[in-house]
Amino acid sequence: MLKFIKIPIFLIVLFCTFSICVSANTINTPVIISDEPSPQGVETACEPDCPETPFPIGPYSWQYAYNITLPSGCVVTVQYKTRFACNTWHDLYIASITAQNSNDPICNAYFTSTSAAQILADVTMQMFLTNPMGFPPDSIGECESNWRVVKGACWQKLNINWGNATNPDQHYRLYPCEGGICCLDHYQVCINQYGERVITSLPGSINGTCIPQETQPHSLGCEVVCGN
Repeated sequence: MLKFIKIPIFLIVLFCTFSICVSANTINTPVIISDEPSPQGVETACEPDCPETPFPIGPYSWQYAYNITLPSGCVVTVQYKTRFACNTWHDLYIASITAQNSNDPICNAYFTSTSAAQILADVTMQMFLTNPMGFPPDSIGECESNWRVVKGACWQKLNINWGNATNPDQHYRLYPCEGGICCLDHYQVCINQYGERVITSLPGSINGTCIPQETQPHSLGCEVVCGN
């Protein structure tokens, strides 16, 4: 069943998707994250196809960092990569999601009560809305049927305290459990006569199998995200 989602480009509006209404409120400030060592297997982006056009290779699993506000009001930093796969597909790879502010009760409640699949769904729709990737189309009447989202098949929530018991510096973070096993979702994006971005989920998804594995001490365990 296809999903149709209308998203205005130039206005901050309220839209609904994945059973949640999202208010677009994006923060465009530069961000620096003090990174901990990546979980095993996520040093490089997973690539379900097109090995001849890989995601950019670097010291981390991400290329860009972008701040967005989720439906709950939690501000997160999305670390991601992009590629033009097989010279055909505009691919967005989501590498990690981190609560921007430490000891934030809104983010703590959101990450505690929300599944990994739903967090990724919320982040994906905000990335579509704001399009920091710069993917086309750009003009009214144009369509592109080559947007894809790539992510690990299973993810773990990390409850990280970079402080101590007396002065906690708590951040929630969402990481892939295994970077080499992927999900891939395919979309068409059009701009209608009203300047609204219309996003249609297309067939052809790849749903990698989430394999249970050992996680880090501060991990809350691996969760399946493909097909959700």
